[in-house]
Amino acid sequence: MKRGIYCIFSAIDLHNPWLNFLLNGQQHSQWPFTSCQPVNA
Repeated sequence: MKRGIYCIFSAIDLHNPWLNFLLNGQQHSQWPFTSCQPVNA
């Protein structure tokens, strides 16, 4: 379930530059964008 949650947050991240900035500065390595995109697709 955690992976799915991260997937959702990552998608929101791409749409929201505010979260993207926070995540990009704090937890960028922990957010599997590349791993989430194929799963979401």
